[in-house]
Amino acid sequence: MLKELIGQYGDSSVSALRAIRRLSDDDFEGLIAASLAGDANSAKKARVKTSGSKKKLPKDSPVTRIAAELTRRGLSGRRAQEWLALELARDGVQSGQIPQPKSDDVEEWLAELVRCVSSAIVFDVARNAA
Repeated sequence: MLKELIGQYGDSSVSALRAIRRLSDDDFEGLIAASLAGDANSAKKARVKTSGSKKKLPKDSPVTRIAAELTRRGLSGRRAQEWLALELARDGVQSGQIPQPKSDDVEEWLAELVRCVSSAIVFDVARNAA
């Protein structure tokens, strides 16, 4: 089937397949529904811009789970980052491993944090710290 698709539409079909792979389930279903309805304008609106867009995290990633735990504690933004950084340091994580808060985007900061510190440790501290 892929061979036929590439044979019929050329290299542009490969680019289209790559873009489709990046769609969320909801966006993909919306694109299919719009295409089946035959409304070209709706199909264009249903597309997701992939170039230059911020990388989306999976709905159930360690980062989103940690962020949800911080939200459950009533913490958000820079305050959540500062609190978690302090608690991680108290738990023995070296300060050089903990990135400085840069913005109010907790998930972006957490993504950087879990590159240096195990997400299991970060989640445990977020859930169990006093």
